[in-house]
Amino acid sequence: MTLRIFLNDQECNSPVVKYGMAVAALIGTIAMAALIVFVLLPVIGISIAATMGLVIVISVGIFAAAVALTLGSAILATFIVFVDFIASKFGHRKN
Repeated sequence: MTLRIFLNDQECNSPVVKYGMAVAALIGTIAMAALIVFVLLPVIGISIAATMGLVIVISVGIFAAAVALTLGSAILATFIVFVDFIASKFGHRKN
Protein backbone atom coordinates (compact mmCIF):
# COMPACT_ATOMS: atom_id res chain seq x y z
CA MET A 1 0.00 0.00 0.00
CA THR A 2 1.45 3.30 -1.04
CA LEU A 3 0.94 6.80 0.30
CA ARG A 4 -1.19 8.82 -2.10
CA ILE A 5 -1.37 12.59 -1.53
CA PHE A 6 -3.64 14.80 -3.61
CA LEU A 7 -3.14 18.58 -3.75
CA ASN A 8 -5.58 20.64 -5.86
CA ASP A 9 -7.06 17.47 -7.37
CA GLN A 10 -3.65 16.34 -8.62
CA GLU A 11 -1.63 13.51 -7.19
CA CYS A 12 1.73 14.52 -5.78
CA ASN A 13 4.51 12.27 -7.07
CA SER A 14 7.49 13.90 -5.34
CA PRO A 15 8.93 11.65 -2.61
CA VAL A 16 10.18 14.71 -0.70
CA VAL A 17 6.67 16.20 -0.54
CA LYS A 18 5.20 12.81 0.42
CA TYR A 19 7.77 12.43 3.19
CA GLY A 20 7.22 16.01 4.36
CA MET A 21 3.44 15.58 4.46
CA ALA A 22 3.78 12.29 6.37
CA VAL A 23 6.11 13.94 8.90
CA ALA A 24 3.72 16.93 9.22
CA ALA A 25 0.79 14.57 9.82
CA LEU A 26 2.81 12.68 12.43
CA ILE A 27 3.86 15.91 14.20
CA GLY A 28 0.25 17.16 14.12
CA THR A 29 -0.98 13.89 15.61
CA ILE A 30 1.64 14.02 18.36
CA ALA A 31 0.79 17.68 19.08
CA MET A 32 -2.92 16.87 19.41
CA ALA A 33 -2.17 13.92 21.70
CA ALA A 34 0.11 16.12 23.83
CA LEU A 35 -2.60 18.80 24.01
CA ILE A 36 -5.14 16.26 25.21
CA VAL A 37 -2.81 14.57 27.70
CA PHE A 38 -1.02 17.60 29.12
CA VAL A 39 -3.71 20.32 28.92
CA LEU A 40 -7.23 18.94 28.72
CA LEU A 41 -6.90 16.02 31.14
CA PRO A 42 -5.38 18.14 33.95
CA VAL A 43 -8.09 20.79 33.47
CA ILE A 44 -10.75 18.10 33.66
CA GLY A 45 -9.00 16.63 36.72
CA ILE A 46 -8.93 20.02 38.44
CA SER A 47 -12.62 20.56 37.75
CA ILE A 48 -13.48 17.10 39.08
CA ALA A 49 -11.35 17.70 42.20
CA ALA A 50 -13.00 21.08 42.75
CA THR A 51 -16.43 19.52 42.36
CA MET A 52 -15.60 16.77 44.83
CA GLY A 53 -14.27 19.36 47.29
CA LEU A 54 -17.47 21.37 46.93
CA VAL A 55 -19.57 18.25 47.54
CA ILE A 56 -17.56 17.46 50.67
CA VAL A 57 -17.85 21.02 51.98
CA ILE A 58 -21.60 21.09 51.37
CA SER A 59 -22.03 17.66 53.00
CA VAL A 60 -20.12 18.77 56.09
CA GLY A 61 -22.19 21.96 56.21
CA ILE A 62 -25.46 20.04 56.03
CA PHE A 63 -24.28 17.65 58.75
CA ALA A 64 -23.17 20.53 60.97
CA ALA A 65 -26.49 22.31 60.42
CA ALA A 66 -28.43 19.16 61.34
CA VAL A 67 -26.38 18.72 64.53
CA ALA A 68 -26.77 22.40 65.42
CA LEU A 69 -30.53 22.30 64.88
CA THR A 70 -30.90 19.13 66.94
CA LEU A 71 -28.78 20.38 69.83
CA GLY A 72 -30.29 23.86 69.58
CA SER A 73 -33.82 22.52 69.82
CA ALA A 74 -32.89 20.30 72.78
CA ILE A 75 -31.24 23.22 74.59
CA LEU A 76 -34.16 25.53 73.79
CA ALA A 77 -36.68 22.95 75.03
CA THR A 78 -34.69 22.52 78.28
CA PHE A 79 -34.53 26.30 78.72
CA ILE A 80 -38.29 26.67 78.12
CA VAL A 81 -39.07 23.92 80.66
CA PHE A 82 -36.74 25.58 83.18
CA VAL A 83 -38.34 29.00 82.65
CA ASP A 84 -41.81 27.49 82.97
CA PHE A 85 -40.78 25.76 86.21
CA ILE A 86 -39.34 29.01 87.62
CA ALA A 87 -42.44 30.92 86.53
CA SER A 88 -44.75 28.40 88.16
CA LYS A 89 -42.79 28.45 91.43
CA PHE A 90 -42.25 32.16 91.77
CA GLY A 91 -45.02 33.56 89.59
CA HIS A 92 -48.45 34.55 90.80
CA ARG A 93 -50.55 32.54 88.40
CA LYS A 94 -53.05 29.89 89.42
CA ASN A 95 -53.12 26.41 87.89
